[in-house]
Amino acid sequence: MAGKPIDLTGQRFGRLVAVELTDRRDRHSGGAIWRCRCDCGNTCEVGAHELRNGNTRSCGCGNAENRKRSGENRNDAVLSDGSRADRYLSSRPRADNVVGVRGVGVRKSGRYYAEITFGGVTHTLGTFDTLDEAAWARREAEIKLYDPYLTAHGKPPTSEEEFLRSLRAAEEKEGNHAQGNQQPPV
Repeated sequence: MAGKPIDLTGQRFGRLVAVELTDRRDRHSGGAIWRCRCDCGNTCEVGAHELRNGNTRSCGCGNAENRKRSGENRNDAVLSDGSRADRYLSSRPRADNVVGVRGVGVRKSGRYYAEITFGGVTHTLGTFDTLDEAAWARREAEIKLYDPYLTAHGKPPTSEEEFLRSLRAAEEKEGNHAQGNQQPPV
C-alpha cells in the first residue's frame, strides 16, 4: 500500500485539473486516485502516478481528437482493402538499402536484383548486370502493379520524376563508389 497521498488539488496535468482525492486506490500500485475535470467539461478518475508522470493528460477527448486528426491523414494513405497507398507512391528506398533505388539490391557477386511487393506478395523480378537494368525492371513492375491499383482508388500513379531522381542519385553514388575502389596505375 502506498503512503500518504500528495495533495494535487487544483494542479493542472495537460487538459486535466485535479479536483478532489477519492477514497479509492489504484488496484495495481495502491496509489491514490483523483477525480479530475477536463477542459472539455467531462470528469474522470485518474491515478496520481498517471497524472504526475504525464501518461494521462485528458479524459480521453484528446485521444479522440488525435485519432480523428491522424485518421484524416491515415485515411488518405490506407485504402479500402487495408493496403497503404503511401508505400506504393513512395520511391524512397528503405533505410537499409545500400543501392539507393527502392526494390533494388546488390548480390555478393556484384550483380543487381530487383523485387517488388504488392498485396503482401514479393515478386522477384530477376538479376541484372547493371543498376540501370535492375532499376528499370522495378519501374516497369511499379507501372504494371501499382499504377492501375492506385488509379482505381483515386490516387495518382507512381511518379516517373521521383524514380528518375532516385536512379540518378544511385548512379552517382555508384560512380563515386567505383572511383574510390579503382587501383592507381602501376
